[in-house]
Amino acid sequence: MAEIDRPWDDATIASEQVGKKDVIQFLQANAAQRFLADQKLQGSLKNVVKTSKKDNLVKAYNEMFAKKAFKGSEYDVPMENVSTATAALTLGEKKQKKN
Repeated sequence: MAEIDRPWDDATIASEQVGKKDVIQFLQANAAQRFLADQKLQGSLKNVVKTSKKDNLVKAYNEMFAKKAFKGSEYDVPMENVSTATAALTLGEKKQKKN
């Protein structure tokens, strides 16, 4: 996938010209699912806006471009594969104590 152009520069995104909702909408539309999960930006827009701080969103925005964590990139591992792999892991069986 081709790299996405930055709609905002560092000064603009940190200012009040760009709201949290705008940044979250952009990230959810363009970032890989794994990246969104790592940044805790998945979920309904209303809830993510309520729980996110602007500083963290600016860091996530810059990190997405630094890691090139876009949809369709190598960073974009389908979450079903991650969930299946995690479910397949098992811990050693507990040894029962004898009384």
